[in-house]
Order: sequence, then C-alpha cells, then structure tokens
Amino acid sequence: MRTFWHAAWWAACIALAACGGGDGRGEDAIATPEPSSRCEGCQRGRLTGTVSIGLPLAGAQVVVRDAAGGQAAGATDDAGRYDIDVSALEGTLVVQALGSAGGQAQLLHGTALRSEVGVAVVNVTPLTEMVLAQALGGHPADLLQAGRAEFLRIDGGLPEAHRRVAQAVGGVLEAAGVPAGADLRTSPMERLPALARALALLDVARAEGGHAVRHLAMAPGDALALRFAGAGEPATLPPPGPGLFTVLDAARSALPGLQQRLDALAALYATGVPPASALEDFVAPSLHHAGLDAQGFLAQVLRRQDAVARGGFSLQGVRFDELRLRGVGDGGQRLYVSWRVVPRPPHAPYDETMWFSQADGRWRMLGDGLAARVRVRNAALLGPRARSEGAVRSLAGVACHEAAGGVAGAARERCSIEGGLGDVPAGGWLDLGEVGDPRFGVRTLYWSDAASPLQRLADHRQRSRLLGEPSAQVVNHLLFELDALQVDPRAVRAVVTGPGLPATGLALYPPKHEAASLPFAHWTLDPEGLQDWHAVRLPDAGPPGSGAPYRFLLLDAAGAAVQAVEASLPSAPLDEASLFAQRDRLFAQWDLAAQPLAQPTLARLLASDSAEGDALAVSQPWRAPAGHGVRSLHVDLEWHRAALPPDAAPRQTLRQRWAVDGGDRLLQAALPAREGHRTVWLNVVLSAGDALGNRYLHHVSPDNPH
Repeated sequence: MRTFWHAAWWAACIALAACGGGDGRGEDAIATPEPSSRCEGCQRGRLTGTVSIGLPLAGAQVVVRDAAGGQAAGATDDAGRYDIDVSALEGTLVVQALGSAGGQAQLLHGTALRSEVGVAVVNVTPLTEMVLAQALGGHPADLLQAGRAEFLRIDGGLPEAHRRVAQAVGGVLEAAGVPAGADLRTSPMERLPALARALALLDVARAEGGHAVRHLAMAPGDALALRFAGAGEPATLPPPGPGLFTVLDAARSALPGLQQRLDALAALYATGVPPASALEDFVAPSLHHAGLDAQGFLAQVLRRQDAVARGGFSLQGVRFDELRLRGVGDGGQRLYVSWRVVPRPPHAPYDETMWFSQADGRWRMLGDGLAARVRVRNAALLGPRARSEGAVRSLAGVACHEAAGGVAGAARERCSIEGGLGDVPAGGWLDLGEVGDPRFGVRTLYWSDAASPLQRLADHRQRSRLLGEPSAQVVNHLLFELDALQVDPRAVRAVVTGPGLPATGLALYPPKHEAASLPFAHWTLDPEGLQDWHAVRLPDAGPPGSGAPYRFLLLDAAGAAVQAVEASLPSAPLDEASLFAQRDRLFAQWDLAAQPLAQPTLARLLASDSAEGDALAVSQPWRAPAGHGVRSLHVDLEWHRAALPPDAAPRQTLRQRWAVDGGDRLLQAALPAREGHRTVWLNVVLSAGDALGNRYLHHVSPDNPH
C-alpha cells in the first residue's frame, strides 16, 4: 500500500520564540537604581514595569521566572503595565511577555535584579530582549525552554550586554532624544517618552546567532546583524537622516486614517464577498504582492471563496486591526504596515504585511514586492509509537532480506513472515516493511494468494495487524508553507535551503489540479503534486533555533530563478518528551479509545462488500486543547479509494476540510460511494496552533486508530 502521505506527517513540534530586547547605554545597570529610576507606588515583593514596542502591548501575558524554576504570572493593562507578586521568587529574575502587534506574536524578555524588586520599574522591550540575549549568549526563550538559561551569567554580563546593544542602536537613541545617562531597562516610560520614541523607530527580529535590527527608514532586507557576545564588536546602525522623526511622526499620525480605510474595506464584506469593481479603489494598479498583480490579488485574496469541502473560507464578516508601522518611504507617502486579519469564526486570525501608497488623499494597497507568501513552522504530530526493530525481528518466522529498488547507495532490508510460519495463516505472507522506514514496526500488511480479488481483500482486511501503540509519542517536524494561491504564476518549482536540510535543499511543487479549486493549500514535496505533504522530520541533534533562516528559491519552467523569498523559524522546537507530557495542554485530540465503531481500522474500513462501492460515515468525538493561548484550527480528512482488479482506474483521493474552534466537538460526515471502488486508506488530522504559529497535530488512521 503506497502511503507516503501519512508517513510524511509522522512528526511535529512546539516552541517559544524571542523578539527584541535591550538595556542602558553603557552604564553599569547592575548597581542599585538611582533615585530617578525609582518607581512611584512600588510595593515590597512586587515587580512592575511596562511592556512596549514603542506602543504599549495591552493584554500581554507576563511570566516571571527565577533560577530555581519558580514562576509568577500576570497580564498587562491597557497601558502595557504589569504588576506581579514575586515575593516567593529568589535571586535574579527573567520577565517574559507574550503579546501581539500587527497580527504577529511579540515574545519579549527583560531581567530584574533582586535589588530592583519593589524599587525600580523593569521594562520589557525589544531592547531589553537583546540585552538579555547578549548576557545569556543565546535567545532567552530557547534557553529557558531547554532549561539551559544560566541565570548566574546575567548579573556579571549585564554591563557588557548593555554596552553592545547601546553601541549598535546609539544613533537612534541619540536622535530620539534619549539622554546618554538614561537606564533603558529601568527608566519609567512615562518619565522618558523619548525611549518610546526610539522603540517606535526600531524593528527587531530574531535571527540565527543574534538579532536583525533596523530603523524604519531602512529597507526590510538591510537590517544590521547584532550577534551574540563573543562574535566581535557589534556594528552600528546608520543614524536616522535629518527630518526622519518628523516623517515618522507624520506616518504614525496617518495610521488612524489608514485604519479607517481598512474599516471601510471590511464594511464591504458585512453580508458577503463584494464584486471586484467595489474593491478596485483599495488596490493600487501597480500592486505586486506575494507573486500576484492587482487583478490576481483581487481574485485570489480579496475575493477568495473556498468551497465548503475545503473549509468555506472567505473574508465575509472580516475585521482588520492591530496596525503596526514597519517602515516609511517617499517622505511618508508610502507606509510599510503589518496588521491582523480577523475572519469570521471559526476561521483563525492571521497577519498581513505590505506597503500602502497615498494618492488623491486615499491609501491603497501596494503589496510587498515578493514572489510568494512563505512560512516556516514547527509542527508536532501525536501518533503511534512503533515497536522496536529488535522486537519486530524477534517475531516468530521473521526473515529479512535486501530490498530491491531502495534508495540509491543505501542498502535496505525488507522483513516478512511467510504464510504457515509462526501464527501467520497459509495462503499468503505478512509484509513487515523496510527497516529504517518510519512505518517499520507500526503495521504489518497481509498479502493473500487467493484467486478472487474480493477474497484477497477480505484476507488483507482480516489478517493485517497493528504492531505500534496508538497515540503514544510525539515527533517533531518542520512545515514549509508556500501558499498555493499566493505565488508568482511563472514558478513551477521551489528549492528550500536552511538549517537541518540537505545541502541540495528540498524541492516543493504546486498541487496538481484540473478544476478551479486547489486540492490543498500549500505546495508539496510530492513531485507529482498529488499528496498534501510539505513537512520534514527534524534532526535528532542540533535542531534549528529561533530565527533560523530558510530560503525559498522559486524557479520557472526553464530552471531560471524567479526570486528568492526568505522566512525564519519563529521559535525553537520543544523536545518530544516534553511535548508528549504536555499533550492535553497543547493538542486538540481525537477521543476514540473507547469507541470501536468510530476507529478507522483496516478491518472496519475494508469491511464493505457492496457492488456499488464504499460510502463513508464518520462520527468521531474530539476534545480541545486545555492550554491558554492554544486553539483548535481545523480538521483535514483524506479518503483514498481504488477500483478492484482488473479495473485499472486510477486511485481516487477525496479531501475535506472543516474549520473548527471551541470546546469538545463531534466530527460527523457522510461521504458518498463511488461505484466499483473500495476504501484503501483513511487519514483524519486534527490541528491546533498557538500564538507563535506552532502547530500541534493528532491524526487517526489504520496506523493510529485512536
């Protein structure tokens, strides 16, 4: 049975991410704060401060940690302020804040010395993120998650960390009016508005080995690399040009007008998807966005209407919010903006980023100038745990021999049990699969010698066996998402390179389709374009960390480059054992263990003997993830059917998607039969996701029936 689709999805992951950070400009910030930094209203045993990226992050979740693993939690108010009781914590503290701006998760860190608790404010900003990363020698989120954050390094490392960050962004701080002696980590924001002004001008992103930093007058691709301490003296951002703050202030003042413009666009979707003629005024004729021109963007994005069988997504009932200024051009006549797109439930919000241009007093979408919309994500798959190779080889009657047609240059063994040996019935043989294949030790397939196709099918159904333990492990993967709707039409192949991948890269191909609608949402690793397969298992050693860079090189039919588009991994993966231990918190899960009639076993799927072919009735309960900030996303069903011999009709794959959200649910579906066709496989995947874009997948299939 050719089932490389489900084999490719045996994996996944989770993680947190880092973004931003900083500190004072060369001062020894580990000393007791000066009186000017003391906070009014501070209370003994409580830690307070502001979470800000230039604008306060309201509603951010804040967690304070100490070296012993103690934690205290709270949230920011509308002004971005937090106030948390840390009296049970000891020593130097790390403050982690997770909020949202521009539709994108903002995971920031700061640090508090014990002497500052109840005395000074401790801000959490992109500057403090970078300072803590410099002091620790790595991204704080990655180190905390892996249990490798050395708190003892913080106290002694802060002065040098402050100096490096201050040197890198010194021109911006000076231009914003931040006094040379100000402590960027503990200065109250309300007393130092120039600090918020400087933060608003900076754009900080996680990168491999450090951070990518730019100010808003710099092109997104021209960011400065601030490496972790030990990589030499940091470079310095070019100072903002004269008049930039005037332009920036004007650009920020324009955001309410741009929000009104987006509100007017959203109003057109109140009762349905408007005609293209109603939308054209919002799109510049010269728009170029994710490979699409203006007409393509209207058709593929603004007027997208997925079939009900593909989840039924459209922008009907949409809302746009969380505008964030990311860049300015042409003296403020062009704005580079990120914002959040909030479709009607149960569809999940997502982010969008592009340039806007102003003409005739109206803002119009100009696009991002890229050739495709790409993402890299962690994905964790909860699935079966295979029986060990030794346990499989020890089964009675097992014989293993070199497999024909294996991978070039690699010897592969295939194991089987002949009928009449062990407990395998005569009249056929039991296929155990290839050693080293991800499916080895999960399932055995019985191949009958009976003359009748129906009898062979019956023997296959009754005598194939499940060896693995269902839903007993989590496997980490990377998802490479190249949007099948938002890509340059000239591209026919993409090669992805980056950490953990072969030197030659991975090739992605567009999904094959004949009808107007696409069979699945992203390009695939299947050269034939038939399988929804765009994940690879993470290497066991040295998994990529936050900000790991990946390059998608788009190629046309002649093999010429169309454009290279880059994406970075939002966060490092959590280890698989921790993921499994936290499965109830992170995964939306099928709840089939006690319901035999709901389980997609081979015996059940292949049981029909109707001449009209198999129909499929699905009734599968599931439960939502229990963790804060993790939401159920969608269900994907793939039903594979084939004609019985001698009919040589090609295999048919029927795909369905349902968007889901909320509490415990029941998936119910009735799918029609196709005359003369029999089921060969069923795979149903339940997906959840967190604010950082990590995916948590639980599937049921004959390899993992509950």
